[in-house]
Formats: sequence, structure tokens, C-alpha cells
Amino acid sequence: MQKSQLNELIFSIPPSRWEESLPIGEFRRLEVLQYITRPFSFIARCRVQGERDARVVFIKRYRNLKNKPPEVYRQKVEKEHQNALYWYQKFAGSPQFRVVKPLLAIPEQFISVTEESRGESLFQLVLKNARYFPSPAALRQLERCLRNTGAWLRYKHSILAEPGETYSPESLMEYMDVRLKILAEDPRRRFDPVLRERVLAFMAQQKTRFTPEDLLVSLSHSDFNPGNILVDGDTVTVLDFGRLVKESYLLDVSKLYFQLQLLTGKPQYRRSVVGQLQRALLEGFGDPGADQRRVFRCLMIRHILTHLNGITRFWKQGFAEKFYNRRVMRKELKMLDDLLTNPMRDNHEKQR
Repeated sequence: MQKSQLNELIFSIPPSRWEESLPIGEFRRLEVLQYITRPFSFIARCRVQGERDARVVFIKRYRNLKNKPPEVYRQKVEKEHQNALYWYQKFAGSPQFRVVKPLLAIPEQFISVTEESRGESLFQLVLKNARYFPSPAALRQLERCLRNTGAWLRYKHSILAEPGETYSPESLMEYMDVRLKILAEDPRRRFDPVLRERVLAFMAQQKTRFTPEDLLVSLSHSDFNPGNILVDGDTVTVLDFGRLVKESYLLDVSKLYFQLQLLTGKPQYRRSVVGQLQRALLEGFGDPGADQRRVFRCLMIRHILTHLNGITRFWKQGFAEKFYNRRVMRKELKMLDDLLTNPMRDNHEKQR
């Protein structure tokens, strides 16, 4: 899509829609500040000016890359908007723990609109301030950010727990095996098929040992990574809510824990520093020993397999990307082997 085409859609949004969804008074003008192209969407960051106030919004237009029937995307836009509204309303009572505010859905144009939230990306904060030997002050600030993020997850579980539901170890095994088959059956991915049998045997053993607490369920964000988290002082705002999925209450915290672990594959991020951030996350979550729970370890295996599925398409990669991803793969296979061999061993002790 050309910028001119996106502009045509953006400027065709009736002024009344902005007046109804934003406290700006009578609409005056709309200004495009930035264009962003993502794998599955085009995004325009815009300022909406009214007679009383101005607000910055993100206008997202979904890309129909697979030429699906338009009705599929119309339904997708409407459903994701309703899901985002549900999340926003659930968090409306907390001044500290927030989610991005959905404003508009225009299904016929494949468009959704959200209001810009204040804060700096947790991903950028960690990348900038956790390198090599961070100062004590910088490390304390990062730990504070991770504790608050863990507290956001604790609050989420307190308001969105599903007390009548029990997490299914069988569904977790099925999820893993779909990805294991992809990895093991394609020799181009360089994944030892024996590992598939090891993982499945390990899971069959572990699922009989889960405690009732291991099997608690809550609604999950499903992509809880540091790029979707904004930090503004002690306020944490989470972005990109399009789904309502009942999952293990540990799925989101284990996903962020895993994302932090990936940093140790880069020489500028020391294991001891990453370990401190992981501990701060779990402390904020209210369960410093969560990484020792059997289901947490099993979810870590799930995250590894999902990530390996994404990075092992070596035949589609250039030399530099292939070299880097093979290095990452070796480290993740070592992580996987540690989890399978020492399922209850303390990761933090290994990192020191």
C-alpha cells in the first residue's frame, strides 16, 4: 500500500468519529506524524486536533497478504476491537496498571485506532541500560521496572483468574508436538529428531506431578514481550490486546522471563545481570520461586520450541542472519537440554 492510499483512508474518517471517541471538542484537523510498516499491518501515528485539546493516536490498517476474503478481515478487526475494549474496561479501576485504550474500529476498511500511551518501551530500556556492567543506579531502576511489570501480571491474575477452569497438560503437549514435528521432520532445520522423543517423554512424566496450583488458569495476553510494555515511573501500560485466551496463569510471566533469557545470547548482556532482572520480575509477580514450578519449566520448553520454529528457516535467510540464528539455536538447545536433564535445578545458580 502506498502512503497516498493510506492517507486517503485516514482522512476519510468522519470528524464525528474523532469527536465521539476523544475529549477534543469540535474536530479541527488531523496530522500524520509517522508511518510504520509492520509484517501484517501499516500504521500511521497521527495527531488529532480539536478546539479544546489534541491527542495522538495510532491508526492501524491490516494487510491482506494471503488474499483472504474481505469478510475475514472485517470480522478480525471487529473481534480484536471488542477484545481490546474488554481488557481496557477490566483495567479501568487501576491507576498504576493499564492497557492501551482502543478508540475506533472501522471493519469495512480493515482499520483499528488506539490512543497513544505514555511511557518508554521496556525493551528499549533493557537494551540501553543492561549492557555490560550497568551502574548500580541503572540496575536498580531496571529492577524496579521489572518488579512493576511482574506486579502488573499479578494484578491481571487477580481480576482475570478463571477459578472454574483447570489448565490442560494434554493441550500443552499437543501444542509442543505440532512444533516438534515441524522441527524434527525438516532436515533443513537441523533439529535432532531424538529431541522430540525426549521432550514428549519428559512432558508425559511431568504432567503427572503438577500440583493444583500449577494448573491455575487466567486470561492471557499471549504475546507478553518487552516490546509490548511501556513504563512511565511506576505506571505500566501493556499494548497489543487482540485476543481473549484462557491459559496457564504462568504463561505470560514465563514468556517475559524467556525473552529476557534470550539476551544472554548476546555478549553485551551478562548472565548475572539478566538473572537479577528475572528475579525482580518474579518478585513483582509475587512468586520468587515461580521458575522452579514444574509447569513454569514446561512453559519455558514451549517458548523455546516456538522460538526455534521461527528462527530455523535457514534456507530463507542471508549469510549474516543464518550465522546469528544458528548461534542462537545452539544456545537454546543447551537451554532445552538443561531443562530436560535438570528440571528442578535453579537457573539463577547456573547463571552466576
